[in-house]
Amino acid sequence: MVLLLTNRGIHSHTIEQDLSFATSERRFKGRVYPIYDGQEAMSEGPWVLKRLQGIRLDEYPEREEAFHVVADQIKKATPSYS
Repeated sequence: MVLLLTNRGIHSHTIEQDLSFATSERRFKGRVYPIYDGQEAMSEGPWVLKRLQGIRLDEYPEREEAFHVVADQIKKATPSYS
């Protein structure tokens, strides 16, 4: 599950509910990946976000590179059925 967190959206009750659901479900264990679009989203989000590995978009001047990083993380979290 990829969560795009913005400075404005981080204060949303819906985001809190989605995070609570995703982090309490066994099927999402190790598969919740936050993407932070803004410093406030990173620093003022719910405490559970601090336990999750994610990326900050502002660390990537080229957005395309950030999306490749996200895609790689999703591949790692997805079981292969070969």
